[in-house]
Amino acid sequence: MIAEDLHPTLLELVRSGKRRRYVTYEELNTLLPDEFVDPQRIDKILYQLEVVNVHLAESYRSLRPILPNQGHNAKPDMRDTGDGPEYDENGLPIQEPAQTGAAASPPEGEELKELQRDLAHAFQEAPNRRIDDPVRMYLTQMGEISLLTREEEIRLAKKIETTRMIFRRRVLENDYAIGSAAEILELVDEGELPFDRTMKISTAEVDAKGKIAARIPYNLKTVRKLMELNRQDWAALDQTSRVGERQRLQGDITRRRRKMATLIEELSLRTSKVQPLLKKLLTYVSRDEARHTGYGVKYLKHVVPTLPERESQKIQDFAFETTRSLMASRGNDTMRDRLMQAWADAGVDPGEVMRKLAQERDLIAEQLARSGGRYGPVSGFIIPTLRAIGLYSERTAGYFKQMWTETQGAAA
Repeated sequence: MIAEDLHPTLLELVRSGKRRRYVTYEELNTLLPDEFVDPQRIDKILYQLEVVNVHLAESYRSLRPILPNQGHNAKPDMRDTGDGPEYDENGLPIQEPAQTGAAASPPEGEELKELQRDLAHAFQEAPNRRIDDPVRMYLTQMGEISLLTREEEIRLAKKIETTRMIFRRRVLENDYAIGSAAEILELVDEGELPFDRTMKISTAEVDAKGKIAARIPYNLKTVRKLMELNRQDWAALDQTSRVGERQRLQGDITRRRRKMATLIEELSLRTSKVQPLLKKLLTYVSRDEARHTGYGVKYLKHVVPTLPERESQKIQDFAFETTRSLMASRGNDTMRDRLMQAWADAGVDPGEVMRKLAQERDLIAEQLARSGGRYGPVSGFIIPTLRAIGLYSERTAGYFKQMWTETQGAAA
């Protein structure tokens, strides 16, 4: 259900996002009213988008995995079914060009010839001119950058503030991040950490520091209780297999996390203290995934040799198809394609370069091995892992060779 008490502009944005299944950050920043740049109202908007299963994305390029029945290189349909604005290829509303007066007429005759002479003289002297004065260099560079208009400054300031609020909510709606933030706030309350350097105090509010300091112990007490309830529900979630009960428990856990994030936000913890929490969380996730991968490799080393030949070949085929899907999911915007395009833009024939590289590939491979150079994800990780667990045979090696020939060319 969509909350009808939303601002009419935001209500239309949510409805449009429900039809398209996504909303971009640029749309949200553009249509968000100034009075809605507030943590609680931002949280309400994010909650409404989650309720109607709307994905909040940077641009259409990050939407490929959630769009059904589309190829890897397909772009989502930016057309809306309503009477809303049309969207360009980046998922941004198309603005109607402003009506302007008559354009200035281009220079003609002697004026045009004089302008051409001045430009030719300036281009001729530019390579020989050297600026050693740092102040003059700074002013020269500043003169090449256009200043922001008042509207652009307001738009960018609102975009920065809105994105910061969304980032903080996303990070703090996690039990690990909430627990770490609570520990930091406890140290502040006990005087172990400096208050002013840990908390962001509003200068517009009277006695803001005293109010936040008085609020810390009460908010943390509630946060601790909610965290304990989440632990109990998480344990109960592992004990039940009933769909309805699991959905109820997951809903309760999510609601408590949102409540805890709100309580932490009320204490004005600096964003510089929140950012490291995300880095630590991602580090723990990566370590956990690495342990799972390591255990899986060790386990499969013992299991694969005991499988019948036919069953082993099925798993080999599955591994190859998965690898091919991984390569296809990268689309045409790969590092190799960008490098080839950069060569072409610089006037270098990419085909000639690839032929020379093919002629020297043995020397390049030797130098890479000597210097510890890295290979791509397939040659550097997937194939060695398949070889270690016994799923890389002469038959699948031919498949990989054919795949490289089709995607990278005969030189590969």
